[in-house]
Amino acid sequence: MNNQFFNKEVQRFSIRKYSFGAASVLLGCFLFGITNVSADENSTATISTATEIMASHYEKTMTSNSENSTNNNSVVDRNNSDTTSVIDNTQSKNEEKAATIQTKPVENVSISKNEVLSSTSTPNDSVESKNNSTTTSMLSTKVKETDDSNKDISSSTTSSIQKKDIRISKDDSLVDENSGEIKEMVTKPTFTPKIVRHALVINNGSVIGDDYPAAWRNNPNQADTWGYATGNCTSFVANRLHNINHFEVPRALGNGGQWGNSARRLGYRVDNVPARGSVAYYNDGSYGHVAWVADVSGNNVVIEEYNWARANGTFDYSYHTRTQPISAYTGYIHFKDLAGGSTPSEPTKPNTGGTLPSSGTYHFTDRRGVKAEPKISSPDLAYYDNGYSVTYDKTLIADNYEWISYVSYSGNRRYIAINKIATPTTPVVKGTINIQNKNDQAGTFDVVITNVSSNSGLKEVQVPTWSTQNGQDDIIWYRATKQNDGTYKVSVNIHDHKNNRGEYNIHLYYVIDNGKQIGVGGTKTTIAEVQTPAVTLTGTINIQNKNNQTGTFDVVISNVASPNGVKEVKVPIWASQNGQDDIIWYRATKQNDGTYKVSVRASDHKNYQGEYNIHLYYVQNDGKLVGVTGTKTDVHFVVKPAIPDKGVYTFTGRASIKAEPKTSSPELAYYDAGNTVNYDKVLFADGHYWISYLSFSGNRRYISIV
Repeated sequence: MNNQFFNKEVQRFSIRKYSFGAASVLLGCFLFGITNVSADENSTATISTATEIMASHYEKTMTSNSENSTNNNSVVDRNNSDTTSVIDNTQSKNEEKAATIQTKPVENVSISKNEVLSSTSTPNDSVESKNNSTTTSMLSTKVKETDDSNKDISSSTTSSIQKKDIRISKDDSLVDENSGEIKEMVTKPTFTPKIVRHALVINNGSVIGDDYPAAWRNNPNQADTWGYATGNCTSFVANRLHNINHFEVPRALGNGGQWGNSARRLGYRVDNVPARGSVAYYNDGSYGHVAWVADVSGNNVVIEEYNWARANGTFDYSYHTRTQPISAYTGYIHFKDLAGGSTPSEPTKPNTGGTLPSSGTYHFTDRRGVKAEPKISSPDLAYYDNGYSVTYDKTLIADNYEWISYVSYSGNRRYIAINKIATPTTPVVKGTINIQNKNDQAGTFDVVITNVSSNSGLKEVQVPTWSTQNGQDDIIWYRATKQNDGTYKVSVNIHDHKNNRGEYNIHLYYVIDNGKQIGVGGTKTTIAEVQTPAVTLTGTINIQNKNNQTGTFDVVISNVASPNGVKEVKVPIWASQNGQDDIIWYRATKQNDGTYKVSVRASDHKNYQGEYNIHLYYVQNDGKLVGVTGTKTDVHFVVKPAIPDKGVYTFTGRASIKAEPKTSSPELAYYDAGNTVNYDKVLFADGHYWISYLSFSGNRRYISIV
């Protein structure tokens, strides 16, 4: 190294006269037509073919004119602490030309031969590089973020390395501010869109394959990490969302057919527009089904799923993938969609507690540092200036800041603090679940929530309840009602849960003022099986309200029961006189006290007197008519004589005249056979029919004729 040139200020990237002008012209021609490249683009080249200059922190070191002119294919700085080498390889592809900039602890720089050549001969040395589109162009470099292993490349120079401030600035320059000597131009339009790739683009919209754990596949219908039955569609989708979408699915969404309504109730977007990484579901009125959307192509979706129903109605607990019309599913749940696929879709924006969309492009209005972890204390690896933008795939809240994040071309995740946020209030919620008024016979119980408190407000108390039998196919999200004493109450009837008995799960959630749902606790209770006594065929006939004067009576049936149920109570009745020529099949009417009743009149049975037969039959729920029992009663009554209500009555025998219509009343006089009397009234009293008239004295008189 020529000490006369060491530590001297030199102007770079300009044309100056110097003693070896011919070499400068040849070098400029050699670099004519170099290709612009974009910052942070990760290209790979083998060590044997890549042409690169390794510059560790760009110490102020020059190579001699003789070294430049001697060999166009290599430039070597012989200094013991810094080595700069150029290896010629004319077959290097443009995409292999990469520059890696790293300081310790910032980033190293590797510059390809066709892109950057350091002018190191004299203070007047310079190189002019031409661009195809402009006479005087900026020299483009590739900025590559490297991992810690790249730091070993320049280990021999660590003793002389000072911490540098590397920036990506609006004037299109990458500047080492401490040395002020390396100023390599970065083309702004090329740099911005290629700074990152979306971290969740996986396989470019193709299927992932069977990534379901073998232990769960081989042991179906057990509880997985999220509480879903292993080997089933819900467990597969929960696992896929965890592995690929990096999203933890909520618990207690129910069977596949219930996921849509459950997710919508929790605030997730549910619609008919699929996106890669969304969850397809359909509700067939039974268990339903869910699947993971691997790709969207035109009017079709490529889905991956588990536990496909066979034609015979059985399930296989195994992996499948198929292409289906978009309309084949009830809807699509957007928990956390992925980028990619043939049809772009709007990404789901779950609430992170910040103000930024969960992914997109951020435009900088001031300088922001790029960090390796979301901590303000983490050192800046680089920074963005006003006017730049970056595509990010993630937002998060950490260290009292809202951050955007992306994956660099080196594969490392980077973080940029955007908004300072107020220290959030951590929700503290409390509540005690009490099971009251449990009735095993009726299958009912009340859930009463006491000690309800929340430091973040309370909009709603939710109580999802389901029986352990058959998973969550009967889950109901009850909304508890506030009572006058400040408690909250839900009444549960197993009739609403498919009449399942056994263990019931009761969970408690609060919806606080910001709309967030927070789990509070859970408990279980058991509705015991009830031993129902054997039902026998029973029924009791009672004769009531019998009237021997009118020939009427009531038949009342009590203790009505049948092992096959009672659909109808029938009571056939007839008089023993002349067989069953007067039989009537009465349909008994149920009374408020549970008995059944029939009213009978002798006049409907040809006015027969004497013995009556009453039988009892049930029409069961299966439609069968069964006989139960029977009884008899005597009917006696007085028949009204066939005379007009007034007129002349001729006596056929001796008849007593009385002052009132009673057989016990004393006789005042009498009529003999053949006598007649004018009467104006006929009445029934004291078991007899009477005719009545007014005597000459003006008093009413009565004569029994029957």
